[in-house]
Amino acid sequence: MRKLRAFVLAFLVLAIWVNHVRAERVVADLTSHHISVEFDFSGATLTLFGAVEDTAKHAEGKPDIVVTIKGPKDSVRIRKKENFAGVWINGPSKLLHNLPSYYVVISNRPVSEITDAETSRLLRFGLDDVPLSEFSGEQFDEFASAFVRLKKQRKHFAASSDGITLIGKSLFRGELRLPADVQTGEYSAKVHLLRNGKLLSQYETNFDIKKTGVESWIYNTAQDHSLVYGLLAVLTALASGLGASYIFRQA
Repeated sequence: MRKLRAFVLAFLVLAIWVNHVRAERVVADLTSHHISVEFDFSGATLTLFGAVEDTAKHAEGKPDIVVTIKGPKDSVRIRKKENFAGVWINGPSKLLHNLPSYYVVISNRPVSEITDAETSRLLRFGLDDVPLSEFSGEQFDEFASAFVRLKKQRKHFAASSDGITLIGKSLFRGELRLPADVQTGEYSAKVHLLRNGKLLSQYETNFDIKKTGVESWIYNTAQDHSLVYGLLAVLTALASGLGASYIFRQA
């Protein structure tokens, strides 16, 4: 009987200790996992919401949340402009593959205040840390900086230090704003939980952007049946020309 009591007591002490030291973890979700692109698509906004589970009772202050949103891979032709006799002309170009079409980082405060530069680099919290594996050698600095600059101008690469709002010690929410010319495909939103500069937990959720309606049919026809698409385009142009000619003759 004494051994049983000792065992139960030891088990309870262990359970209390495990509960005390159990690591915090983050969970999150989106208001929608599917975005439809129609002819009048002008962009979209998704709300991300989440919570920190098993918040340590001894932890002081609020946690930090950093979210990285990554779009599908893309192939991009980068062309260098050259000045020839006072006129800018197209220079050498290179077609690069497997580059991120979209990369956005949102957090509850500046990343530089959340963690150190090395951790930020490893977790790719900065736009300068976006993986650009296709760039190498002497072309890296020139072409990579041009690629990132163009992506920033189109708001396909962006960072916001106030994109996440903390609610109490365990809840948070944020908004993911997608521009009108965003690429279709699969997207991922990876949520990082940090405290005192240390990564405690990660959680990933996904969403997709797809063309629907007439736009989807035209796009799929152009991609999968290029001959049919070309013939339809020619027939449409001929019909439009004949129709316009008939109307003018009647007038």
